[in-house]
Amino acid sequence: TYTNIRGQLPLNVKAGAMAFTHYDLWHGTAANRSTVKRHMIKFLFNRTQANSAPTWNHDPQALNRPRDWNLRDKAEDVNNI
Repeated sequence: TYTNIRGQLPLNVKAGAMAFTHYDLWHGTAANRSTVKRHMIKFLFNRTQANSAPTWNHDPQALNRPRDWNLRDKAEDVNNI
């Protein structure tokens, strides 16, 4: 598993903070050991122009998947992601 990668650096922030990261960076979180609910909001931005080259984690089949979540009959089931 990818739970502990050599050289990783934690990003510790105060409640209400916001962090911007590159989508290809490894990321994760520790278990919530408190009794307070913790929420995460993830924004996904589409590029304004095509990539000049694939990223290191390129999946050619991903180009054929729909990007519009409103296309309910064609979009992925959010419960299976």
